[in-house]
Amino acid sequence: EEQPRNPWPGKCDGNPNFAIGRGKNTFTSGIEGPWTTHPFQWDNQFFTLLRDHAMDYELITGPGGAKYWINNGLMMLTTDLALYYDDEYRQIVLNFANNGHELDRHFAAAWEKLTTDGGEWAENKHCINAHDLDLDLDEMPIRKDYHNERGNE
Repeated sequence: EEQPRNPWPGKCDGNPNFAIGRGKNTFTSGIEGPWTTHPFQWDNQFFTLLRDHAMDYELITGPGGAKYWINNGLMMLTTDLALYYDDEYRQIVLNFANNGHELDRHFAAAWEKLTTDGGEWAENKHCINAHDLDLDLDEMPIRKDYHNERGNE
């Protein structure tokens, strides 16, 4: 039975002593897998995969119950493939697949606008110098020993 106001019944521990959504209580969307062969590397492979293999993806139901498309261990969502099948968006896909510098240029312009213009989001926009951030992982909210304390190796 669907419960729109309670989308994951019984999936999260309500115990306030433990972090919800962590450890044994982790729950995802059910979409599991990488879009590209090097997901932490910036490149235009997402677009080259669409250009070269959009018709090769097979619809599956993944282990988490979500439906998505897979080809040679890489995944796409229906919305990703729709970029190829739409005549206007296919031109953008082909442009970015054939010329990674165009992707870089358009992404840089969009990122610049997002991070400096503020848009409608905030009247008090400001930038933070990345060098001023304290990114010591030992001070992050999730302790390194969290999983061991919970018995999750």
